[in-house]
Amino acid sequence: MLLPSRDRLYDSFAKTDLTDMLPQIIEQWSRLNPHFDGILTGFLLCAGQYEYVLKFIEKFKQQDTLLLVDPVMGDNGKIYDTYTPEMIEGVKKLCAKADIITPNLTELKILSGEDDILLGGEKMINSGIKSVVVTGVVEDRNILNYVFSEGVVKTYSTELIKSATQGGSFSGTGDIFSSFLMGKILNGVSVFDAVSQATEFISKAIKASDIKNRNDGIDFEPFLKII
Repeated sequence: MLLPSRDRLYDSFAKTDLTDMLPQIIEQWSRLNPHFDGILTGFLLCAGQYEYVLKFIEKFKQQDTLLLVDPVMGDNGKIYDTYTPEMIEGVKKLCAKADIITPNLTELKILSGEDDILLGGEKMINSGIKSVVVTGVVEDRNILNYVFSEGVVKTYSTELIKSATQGGSFSGTGDIFSSFLMGKILNGVSVFDAVSQATEFISKAIKASDIKNRNDGIDFEPFLKII
């Protein structure tokens, strides 16, 4: 089981592949007869995991369940080395069921087949997704998040902040962004206001972080009290 090589990960780490356990997890949840207010998906490691997650969604997503899909499969114009054509199809199947997706620019291009942000976002909306949030678009010295929803397109920007040695990309910010977004929307905040607040939250956390290695992530915990 390998992780994306371009992320310059730590030299060593421990891992356990739980793919084969997913059917048991789904079965156990079935016995509990739960109702999920929201389901959020992120990075997955193999085609089999996509199939299991799709089964989970088909089983547990109800009309009032918010499904947010973060289609983690590439960045900087390239698909991650670990991604196969089957996995890319899995991402597309997940997105087709989503209420909200949060692709970066690379992922939007893969999903929509469009190089232009506006055309790509509109194409995904026209496919039936309620809201499309395109994250981390670098323009000049700013990072922009585009929101397509309710027939409206809005952008929310913040200053591009770079670590001492490794550019403007920080490990984990996409996960924080999608989790923040999900939590806010489940608490009645509009997708536009949720993206605005998430953008500000992450910007504050980055500015307060002493980041020498992008893999260390950002110090977001002190800002949880202001959410």
